[in-house]
Amino acid sequence: MTATEGGGQDLLTGVRVLDFSQFYAGPVSGRILAEMGAEVILLEQAGRIDPTRQMTTIGGVDFSTPQGRNLLFDGVSRGKKSICIDLKTDRGRQAVYRLVKSSDVFHTNYRSSTLSDAGLDYPTLSQINPRLIYSRVSGFGPKGPLKDERAFDFAIQGFSGMMSAMGNEDGDLAPPLILSVDQTTGMLGAYSIVAALLHRERTGFGQEVHTSLLGTAVQMLYFHFLSVFRGNKLEKHSRIQPGNALRNYYRCGDGQWLICAHNPKERYWRSFSEALGLQDAPSEEGLRGAGGDSELTQILDKVFATKPRGEWLKLGQQHGLVFVPVNSVQEAAAQEQVLANYAEDEVTVEGRTRSPGFCTHFAKTPVRGRGKAPELGEHTEEVLRTVAGYSEAEVRALKEEGVIRTSG
Repeated sequence: MTATEGGGQDLLTGVRVLDFSQFYAGPVSGRILAEMGAEVILLEQAGRIDPTRQMTTIGGVDFSTPQGRNLLFDGVSRGKKSICIDLKTDRGRQAVYRLVKSSDVFHTNYRSSTLSDAGLDYPTLSQINPRLIYSRVSGFGPKGPLKDERAFDFAIQGFSGMMSAMGNEDGDLAPPLILSVDQTTGMLGAYSIVAALLHRERTGFGQEVHTSLLGTAVQMLYFHFLSVFRGNKLEKHSRIQPGNALRNYYRCGDGQWLICAHNPKERYWRSFSEALGLQDAPSEEGLRGAGGDSELTQILDKVFATKPRGEWLKLGQQHGLVFVPVNSVQEAAAQEQVLANYAEDEVTVEGRTRSPGFCTHFAKTPVRGRGKAPELGEHTEEVLRTVAGYSEAEVRALKEEGVIRTSG
């Protein structure tokens, strides 16, 4: 792409975001906006370091590197600028207010009581900048008895029914290692911010935008909730008693697992049975009902055990079926399809490395990583001078008084 094709700009060139968030869901939104070209300023509190800076494991997964970097913090904060300010001081708050005046977005995932105490609630900041997009991420949403309660991904997966929906009726619940609700909430938060910016572009009005972990989980379970709201009862299924034996997973002859993804089963039954040589399988009519699927699953268990996974993948391709390997993350990360579309080579303080690429491709304005995550307070002096309009003498005085912190 040439500069002319993209207009010489990124998607969000000229947009300034003041990111007052911690942990995972909130910071993901800021990282995405930075990847789209926004200037994202990470506001960190003096004396209260974001726990993610020091958190190196989640669920037993190690996020540290031999060079001493923290991949968890790096992954949600790369491309941002860090300023560190003591928000308990009047001069610290005034510095933030001066930044708010020239920012397009204030993004946070702190609880409302914390924001009110710090003078960073929407009524206060909207008075300073009426065009401000005030984006807040919460656990349970803006209304209801739990609106101010603390929550994390793991807790919301349980509260929302997601964990139960993924469990088998004949097995225990397994604690999820994937922060799917956090990650998706971060993506929805960025999406909502961009939508609000577009609305402001058309009308001139800023507004408060609220995203929550629970709201995200409900959307991820959209059709489950839709069915329950209509009076239906959701039944749990196990692998040996599935709702659809052609939408299941099977162990192949080499011990590797294979996913079959065919729905409705009647549509795919002829080509499926031909590929597997199922002369003695139930008829198409016999597939209807739980009993038929249970019987068919037992037959398929035996059939898939006769050949290694590679052979089944070839047969599936020949017959136009959706046979997909159950990969480990290490195996998926080595797949040509992943590397061609969703991996990004970059040079960081650790040398040449690779990071996950953005999930959407823009033909003329590519979205990309913006370098390493910042050190605590790395850009404090620069931002206060160039954005908030402080003189060098004023910045020096704030530093001497302990109102701000720098990485130097």
